[in-house]
Amino acid sequence: MSNRIVRGGLAAGLVLVGIGILFLIENLYAPFSAWRLLARAWPLIPVGIGIRRLWLHFTWRAEPDAPPAEGPAAPAPATRVRAAHPPSLLGALLWTGLGLLFLWHNLGGGPDVWRLAARWWPLLLILLGIGKIVDYRRRRRGVAVGAGEIIGILALVLLGSAVTRLERSPVREIVHNARFQVGSIPVQPGEWFGTSHTYTEEASYPQERVRPVRIENAYGSVSVLPGPDGEVSVRLGKVIYAPEEEAAALAAEIRLEGAPEGDRFVIRTNRGRLADPGARFHTNLEVRVPRTVRVEVQNAFGEIRAADLHGGLDLATTHRRIEVADSTGPFTLSARYGDTRLTNLSGDVRLDSRGKVFAENIRGNMTVKVEYSPVEIVRIGGALTLSGVDGRIRVEEVAGPAVIETRGATVTARGCRGGLRLTAGHAKASLADIDAGLAVDSRYGTLALKEIRGGVRIDSRSDRVDAEGIEGDFRMKGESSALRLVGIRGKADVETSLGELFVGDLEGAASLVNRRGGIRVSARDPLAALDIRNSGGNIDLTLPADARFTLAAQARNGNIAAGYPGLPAAVREGTATRLEARVGGGGAAIALATENGDIVIGGPARGNAPRTRGKVML
Repeated sequence: MSNRIVRGGLAAGLVLVGIGILFLIENLYAPFSAWRLLARAWPLIPVGIGIRRLWLHFTWRAEPDAPPAEGPAAPAPATRVRAAHPPSLLGALLWTGLGLLFLWHNLGGGPDVWRLAARWWPLLLILLGIGKIVDYRRRRRGVAVGAGEIIGILALVLLGSAVTRLERSPVREIVHNARFQVGSIPVQPGEWFGTSHTYTEEASYPQERVRPVRIENAYGSVSVLPGPDGEVSVRLGKVIYAPEEEAAALAAEIRLEGAPEGDRFVIRTNRGRLADPGARFHTNLEVRVPRTVRVEVQNAFGEIRAADLHGGLDLATTHRRIEVADSTGPFTLSARYGDTRLTNLSGDVRLDSRGKVFAENIRGNMTVKVEYSPVEIVRIGGALTLSGVDGRIRVEEVAGPAVIETRGATVTARGCRGGLRLTAGHAKASLADIDAGLAVDSRYGTLALKEIRGGVRIDSRSDRVDAEGIEGDFRMKGESSALRLVGIRGKADVETSLGELFVGDLEGAASLVNRRGGIRVSARDPLAALDIRNSGGNIDLTLPADARFTLAAQARNGNIAAGYPGLPAAVREGTATRLEARVGGGGAAIALATENGDIVIGGPARGNAPRTRGKVML
């Protein structure tokens, strides 16, 4: 028992040391987030537990019976007591399997485990029962899962899932952006604090001709503003964290440099050539340039601000934000691990970021590559291309075509006048007020579509789709996906499986196939051709009053209930039921077929199709 306690203490100590190192590195602004790493990699813990228990199960050996003692009993040496039975085989497989499923899902490539569990949880009861039966037949324990192990698995899975949800929630942003007070100074994690001294140096560089300006800096801010033509002026602020005498000596060593290099004028400091490269200081640059000059800024661990510049901007920094306003491009921006805020820009924008992005009033095309962090883009005058891994995405009022590619991000998009193409999964997407068509490729997500003009095309797997107010054709090819479609003015062409399929307020032709799932349809005038088929589940069709149609319905292993006025009784042929009829002199062709289910034909439909409460469930 004491050996077990010692080993447990050692493991706990190693875990605490590892977590502490991760958060220490994050606080020093290393290029990763400890929270993000924990939120995605926590399933490795149950995987490790499962692999260890598998190894212990297959290497366990029973203790041999001790021979009877002869003579006086000698004190037995201290030995490690072996467990009376091996760890549960099914328990080890559960630890490993669930861990791998959650890891696959957290990395963006697997199914929603909780949705999977909602359907397949009875398998757990079957496995538990099989384990008990096998142990009974073997007359010893080692296969069945104990109640304590089940509780442990569920507790760890719930805790890990909560960490993942927390990391993807706004709480992470609030904590990341929080400042704490050190005396009277607000400080973020990773910032230097303590006694500081500030020194200023100014310089002016006449420009005989217009040439691009390049600014190089590190550990300090760069502010670029418009100035008089024919001149570049610089104000250098040296903020040094050291005692006064030492700070004064270091300030004298830090110098501002400005000179032509090739076709550019370069401004930098001599930070890299100082005698003490580890000295703690910031160099904050305020640079004024002619309005129409192209500006390049290369910074690190410092923010960049630019405003009212009209020659194009090429800006790059790390770990701090970029802000650009009221300027003319083109713009090439890189903000690694820092936020970006863009307002009132004219020209094309290319942005590579691992921080929060906000863009508003961009009169041009915009290309954004972002990882992890939220994105908010409002009023784009051209095309938008946005690719990212996860975070929250909000896009509103895009004049040109919009393309959004993401895994695991919650997407809200409305007002895309040039159409929208979305690739997403593992999260919710709310899409509304889209012109020129919508194309969606989604996996394991929830889609809410409203007021889509120009048609819809969906490639889906294990999704929940709720669509309303569709003008144009609706095409969906799904696997294990559920659909609720209300108010379509066009043709509906849907193929899915397993999930419930409901189409209401249908005004047009429809081809609906749901393998191993039920289908409910409510049609309006004018009635058009309907082809509705499934291999398992019921078909429920509601038709408008005084409809004219030709019906061919067949339930191979079920019944047909004909409640619509004018329909004759169905004909029974062995296990199958068939109904063929012409109503109102014939008209639109309606074909209904199910392999294992019943068919119900009723009507008339009264007004709009009824809305289902809540979400369509798989």
